[in-house]
Amino acid sequence: MNVSYHVSKATPRWVLLALMVAVVATACDKEKAEGEAPSTSGEQEADAGEEEEAPTGPARLTLVHGGVGVDALRVLVNGKPLEEVEPIKPFSGKPGSAEIPAGSLLLAVAPPPVDDSPSAVQPPPLVTKPVTLTAGASYLVLVAGVYGERAREDRPLSLFVVPEEGPAEIESGKTLLRVVHGAANAPPLDVTSSRAGDDSALALVNVGFGKASAFHPVSAGPELLEFRSGLDASAAPIYAAQNAVLAPDTRTTLLLLGKSGSEEHPLRLWLWTPGSETARAL
Repeated sequence: MNVSYHVSKATPRWVLLALMVAVVATACDKEKAEGEAPSTSGEQEADAGEEEEAPTGPARLTLVHGGVGVDALRVLVNGKPLEEVEPIKPFSGKPGSAEIPAGSLLLAVAPPPVDDSPSAVQPPPLVTKPVTLTAGASYLVLVAGVYGERAREDRPLSLFVVPEEGPAEIESGKTLLRVVHGAANAPPLDVTSSRAGDDSALALVNVGFGKASAFHPVSAGPELLEFRSGLDASAAPIYAAQNAVLAPDTRTTLLLLGKSGSEEHPLRLWLWTPGSETARAL
């Protein structure tokens, strides 16, 4: 609203002063009214700015050694060994575990020094992998493949980091099952899980080397697990586990490790439940 006043030269000074006061008062009232006007835009912006707190804390690692042709390995983070973690042994039923700061870093595995003396030289890493770990998250760190000259016809030694992601809830009496492929010379895998008299079989298709399937719900109890080539569905199973007992109300990871035809480390299926200190061979 515009306010105008006509002032002549004959207007007394006290009248001019009163007019100036009136103009200032009118402007102040207008600003006050605008400031008190109801507005939802500010509340909406405030609501939009409210975000859930970001997770904090270290990243949790479960360490599994399924590499062929190499003995126990030490885990290194940014070139420094994790002193609190014992070297992880190959094809052991006891995975290693560690908590490390989250963020972008370089993971590696290397043989331990030949002795424990302070002057012992740390051997160079056999394989490294840059990763970005989320605070508060859990990961499966898998060493798989074949080391050295024997890797010419197979997959070379590699380091894989698999997030422990899955549905928040588990249906009562069910098992959330997933498969991790760490077999050195096996093709991509098709996996079925079934039992006698049960027509509903779990089918995981084309799980590649170093990859993990999603978690899928299956009935707890004894299962027949069969691993076939994802390239030839008509071929005989590469591996089969009879009466694999799956515990109810759990998340279960099946790791196929080793090498077909190897006498030292043949193909073998390991069952591991996150949080457990041991894995069970099937």
